[in-house]
Amino acid sequence: MEILIVTVCAVVLTAVISAVVYSLGRRRREEREARLFFGALPDEKPEFDSISALYNERLKKESPYADDITFADIDMKSVFASIDTCLTSAGEEMLWEQLHYCDKGSAEKIALLCDKMSEDEELRTKIYAALYSMGKMNYNGAAETVYGRPLKEIPHKWIYYFMPFAPLIGIAAAAVGAALNFFPLSALGLAMIFLPIAVNMVLFYSARRICSVEIGSAMYAACAAAAAERLCENEFIRELFPGLKEECSQLAVLRKKTSGVTFGSGSEGDFLADMIKMGFQTEVRSYCAARKIIIEKKDAAKSVYCTVGLIDAACAILNCRENHKWCRPVFTEENVIDAKGLYHPLIKDPVPNSVCISKNMLLTGSNASGKSSFIKACAINCILAQSIGICTAESFSLKRCRVISSMAVSDSIAEGDSYFTAELKSLRRLTDSAEKEPCICFIDEILKGTNTAERLAASESVLEFMSGTDSLCIAATHDLELTERENGFMNMHFSEHIAKGTVLFDYTIKNGPADSRNAILLMAQMGFGERITSRAEELCAGQTFQG
Repeated sequence: MEILIVTVCAVVLTAVISAVVYSLGRRRREEREARLFFGALPDEKPEFDSISALYNERLKKESPYADDITFADIDMKSVFASIDTCLTSAGEEMLWEQLHYCDKGSAEKIALLCDKMSEDEELRTKIYAALYSMGKMNYNGAAETVYGRPLKEIPHKWIYYFMPFAPLIGIAAAAVGAALNFFPLSALGLAMIFLPIAVNMVLFYSARRICSVEIGSAMYAACAAAAAERLCENEFIRELFPGLKEECSQLAVLRKKTSGVTFGSGSEGDFLADMIKMGFQTEVRSYCAARKIIIEKKDAAKSVYCTVGLIDAACAILNCRENHKWCRPVFTEENVIDAKGLYHPLIKDPVPNSVCISKNMLLTGSNASGKSSFIKACAINCILAQSIGICTAESFSLKRCRVISSMAVSDSIAEGDSYFTAELKSLRRLTDSAEKEPCICFIDEILKGTNTAERLAASESVLEFMSGTDSLCIAATHDLELTERENGFMNMHFSEHIAKGTVLFDYTIKNGPADSRNAILLMAQMGFGERITSRAEELCAGQTFQG
């Protein structure tokens, strides 16, 4: 007896030591891997349909500071891809949401996290390791589960609690029948053993159809809670997110209930495991328990998921800071943009520009001289400043307010909109927003979809309206006539010089309106024949065409 007790104790002690050694070894491996992520560059294309899950849930409740149209106008997807080194799907979702909503509190926490991780390598490594252990799971459904719809409910779930014990009744009946030598009772007992097993198989695969996708949502929410618990081991994280540890404790049971729940993948090993699981209905009961926990602790699940995502987003932003020349924005009460050394983050070898936009600005200049790139650089940095607290500039100051644009307008066959109708809808969106609240508005090529006379009149009217609001408007145009109007806009321009018949650009913004055009010369450079270009110059010089 003593030998048996010693043997059992030795087996248990060996198992415990092995588990501890494995856990410590895993953590060391994760920390070793995590060190490689500092300063990393993005190496994969984001799955935007998956990444937008959290943003879409919040979009149902309130309007973003920078909407989808603005994001498309300035190609924020590419900007996001250049920043995205997130280690978790929650981080990608939170970063995408933060870029849209520009939450001030989140931006301040991101800045604090980045500064602390930048100077504390040990903290940075442990944070990266905790996030690395969570990993990515695209289309995980966790955001929808913790924010919106609950996990699907399994109908008549009481059956799954009763049926695992049903064969015991058959065993008891068969035993009694055998003891009494009463064959009918023994036969009934045997039937009552095998019938529940068949029923359990049907119930198990029926539940699998409901839960095989849904369980992933609960599992990834549980992974976020596990990562959050590791993050809470650090005092700085506990101070920055004071409620996180308590929220993790509320979700501790969720981690246990989802542990090992897979609903099979079809291999032989899974089949054998399924036979055991379907006999006791363990996975179904765990799923039901996890669903109940998420519903009852929804606020905690939501907070933990978003907090882990925010910390991961901060790690990606820290990497971005390591790879770009950047500055911290300064926020002012006046709606003024004051930038020094501003550049577009996606342009290789960009030309920095310095400008103080103290009132509405009309930007003119030749084709390909840099107007659109400059406007997009301004818009992108207005969003980056308010959302993640960095700017690609030497210095950048602005007022906190909504960023909205009208740039990449296109017609819509599906909606029956001509190009000009689409332009009007896009501009109406700006004027409505500017009338309601202070905004920073960006317009590229205002009303180019109609004839010259009406375009000039309509453009001037829109510009005058914008001057009467508290919004700041930066508009690019080829219509130099607008620079001569009293519309309350300051004038700046980009220009070029011609050397040996070639148009050369310096991409530097200058004061005043443009005084040159280059469209016909560019036609010649693009291979149009002399007959066409000469006639174009003749018509332009003589002004023989009608607007």
